[in-house]
Amino acid sequence: MKKVALLFFLLSACGVGEIDDNYGYGYKYDYIDKKTGLKLRYDNVPHYSPISEFVRAYLEVQECTGLTAPGPLVIVMDKKLYDDDGFVALYYPDTQTILSPAHELTQSWGKYNSTKHEYIHHLLDLNAMFDVSDNHSSLFFQYCVY
Repeated sequence: MKKVALLFFLLSACGVGEIDDNYGYGYKYDYIDKKTGLKLRYDNVPHYSPISEFVRAYLEVQECTGLTAPGPLVIVMDKKLYDDDGFVALYYPDTQTILSPAHELTQSWGKYNSTKHEYIHHLLDLNAMFDVSDNHSSLFFQYCVY
């Protein structure tokens, strides 16, 4: 399944037009945290968590990893993205966009959180640690998502 996801990612990054409109998701946001630069948009879903929860989680991941970078655009959507382990979020590194499943936000932020997992990808990529981001070899994926 991971190979399929990688193939999907590689193929989705092929065309020029996809980046112009952020793979069909656009760059619009509802809220921005000026301190971190994190932007948040709810894509036709209830506002389960305020932006402060996303910012808190992002700051926790920064503290855990010791890495810093301006925050990504997080789009909360009703679309359910699944892999072998259950629901997931998705990160587009070239547009610094995270698709976050709305149904995950109804659970506690203290449990495993796929949005935090994508924050790690974002921080690793913006700190030029592409290899450990792409192959999930960083221990951050184990220790910084709870």
